[in-house]
Amino acid sequence: MSESDRESVATISFENVPNAQTDDVHNVSLLWAPVYVQIPGMTTMQRCADSVLNANGKKYYMSISFSMLSQNYASAFDYIEYGEPVFDVTDESGLRRRVYVTDYVYVVVCETNLHIFKAMISFKDMTDSSENALSVMQDLVFEIAEYVQF
Repeated sequence: MSESDRESVATISFENVPNAQTDDVHNVSLLWAPVYVQIPGMTTMQRCADSVLNANGKKYYMSISFSMLSQNYASAFDYIEYGEPVFDVTDESGLRRRVYVTDYVYVVVCETNLHIFKAMISFKDMTDSSENALSVMQDLVFEIAEYVQF
């Protein structure tokens, strides 16, 4: 897979993403490496993309898996297992964007009154496997969360 430079991240789009809980279909755009490979999700409701990103002279394998959900089926306890968010903002349109971090992935949750975008984003340092790639790439994850539209 060809690599993308960190400075080249751009908005990419996924069309006709089905909602896992309703008949709704969404067009989703998000900030990502411009060179990516879409891979099949574990379910037909998921969308996944993998990329190699060159940042500060190091190569990172980055992967996202996301799905759309409905607020009608959401619970206040859905994200309690992740603890407190490391990023939590609500934009002027009322879209709330949160980022949680676990030992292995970032969990990005963007929600309106009706719909929820939920993504798992992981990073692996291909240059130095001892480096904590999650902490190094945290600012990029915040940017990705800020650019999600559906």
